[in-house]
Amino acid sequence: MKWNREEVTRLLNARITDESAADGRNITMVRFEDTRMRYEMLINEEGVFLAADPEMPIQGLPFFEISRPCTDLAPVPRVGMPTGIGMYSRGIRGSNPNKLSFTVLPPAD
Repeated sequence: MKWNREEVTRLLNARITDESAADGRNITMVRFEDTRMRYEMLINEEGVFLAADPEMPIQGLPFFEISRPCTDLAPVPRVGMPTGIGMYSRGIRGSNPNKLSFTVLPPAD
């Protein structure tokens, strides 16, 4: 997984911590929030898991959750909107075309 920790922190106004999963793998936890929701994004070698809920994002039945295979996280400029973080499944450079599968926009105030 390729991504820039400082860029994600800045764009999402996030707190990032490194943790160990129950199976011993390393994961990175990205936490951010807006006035309506709290978000938690787990990043590991295979991809990204994102959960959102007003009180506790990672639980048995959050308000929203999605898991995406992912090779890169990178900024995605949007016309008339803030730059978000894009989740790419084949990379953002090289001979293969970009495959943007999901975008997370900065939290609204």
